[in-house]
Amino acid sequence: MRKISLKKIIKKFDLQIDNSDLLKKNQLEDYQFIATGTTSGNLEILLISDAKNKLIILDSKVNEIFDYLGEKKFILGIKNIFKNNKLIILNIKEIDLKILEILRSIGFIILKTTQPSAEIRASIEPYLVKSTQNPERIHATMLIVYGMGILLTGESGIGKSEVALELISRKHLFVGDDAIDVYRVSGELYGKSPRITREFLEVRGIGIINIKKLLGTQIIKPESKIDFIINFTNSSKKENYDRLGNNISNKLIKGVNIPIIQLPILVGRNIAELVEIAVMNFKQRKYDKYFPLEDLSSRIKINNEENK
Repeated sequence: MRKISLKKIIKKFDLQIDNSDLLKKNQLEDYQFIATGTTSGNLEILLISDAKNKLIILDSKVNEIFDYLGEKKFILGIKNIFKNNKLIILNIKEIDLKILEILRSIGFIILKTTQPSAEIRASIEPYLVKSTQNPERIHATMLIVYGMGILLTGESGIGKSEVALELISRKHLFVGDDAIDVYRVSGELYGKSPRITREFLEVRGIGIINIKKLLGTQIIKPESKIDFIINFTNSSKKENYDRLGNNISNKLIKGVNIPIIQLPILVGRNIAELVEIAVMNFKQRKYDKYFPLEDLSSRIKINNEENK
């Protein structure tokens, strides 16, 4: 597990040090963190810890707790909960002035943000997880098709990049080619391209192309949630394919099951179009709870009843 310095966190989220006399610039690299994703007490805070240091995100709920406990019990409680952890992120517009004065007097180092606490909490955890977690690298091409993060997998030379290029020409978004780093955040998987190969796509016979420079920044997405895997298979190999679409398998990656279908590559098939249809069908199943086979079976049953 890698660590990230407080200096990088401050820069990334544009935090301002409220009481800079307690935290000098040369100390910013001394604070190193990993993401734990745990909570503490009734404050619904996020702790990012390396056992010595914790970052605490406070929101407006602390005002209710202060009013309920009163000043003396609040001070005892906050000292007990946070003990030697002195770093707090907060939006000063959300916290009562009296509480700010107490935190300063106790010696907390306050990092101010202009973002609502809910927003910074939602963005800081994924950032820290991705910055400190060791990713699993997968041989795949990744795109966003109709809003769904799709991994195209299959043996080298089967045509993943060519299909990706056609999908990109249809205005779907490109995340990465050949190697995708996969991270787990709050039980979901996210994929991104390694920095060195970001924006590049290799097309056999043409070579390496830069999608961003060729088609523009609007077609590039640096990362995406992984919703679905489409595995290209060689049609010459004897495999049992799902002809009815009622048995979607799962692939386990970093402890998370991701739906996967096997798509045979046959001469004359428009693979990019089939990928689009597969994604639309998957979305229909997931969100509309519509299953074509069930519908067909129901019609057959009704027809049989009518013809008795």
